[in-house]
Amino acid sequence: MTKNIDFGKTQDLGDRLNPHHGRFFNGIKEILVPTDLTVESRKTIKYAITFALLSGAHLTLLHAYEQPYNLSYLRGGYVYDAIEEHRKDRERLLQVLGEDTRKEYANCSTAFRRGRHCEEIVKAVKDLQTDLMIMGTHGDKYFQRIAYGSDTKAIVRRASCPVLVLREHDKHLGNLN
Repeated sequence: MTKNIDFGKTQDLGDRLNPHHGRFFNGIKEILVPTDLTVESRKTIKYAITFALLSGAHLTLLHAYEQPYNLSYLRGGYVYDAIEEHRKDRERLLQVLGEDTRKEYANCSTAFRRGRHCEEIVKAVKDLQTDLMIMGTHGDKYFQRIAYGSDTKAIVRRASCPVLVLREHDKHLGNLN
């Protein structure tokens, strides 16, 4: 079931509440939301829906699938099947997340890419001509950041569009569920 949304009324509301609203939101036509498909990432999607409603932008939920390290070291004929099943599960999860998001905001699509997270997200920004990327971060996992680096930092550094980064476990964000 498709629901028609009158974006003009939403933009008028934004203009009445904030006279500077138009300067920021009028140029946003495409919003990209990279997601790791966790429950926490749904908070970031809720923020993105709000931005998309205010700007009338198209919203794309992106999952960049990177083969898990634990599957890389397995040997035997069953390994390929396990990897493919894992990838298909992630793809199905993205589709379900997209369907759930479209219930709140119809102008939404999903994109599934295979490869290293950072590279695929940066490529998607260019391919989709993204005007704004909204992404979450999992907070400060000190050892993981030291050992592997921060995907969020690398993406922000390389992205060709503005990036809004939300800390998913921030006490100031409140309960968004």
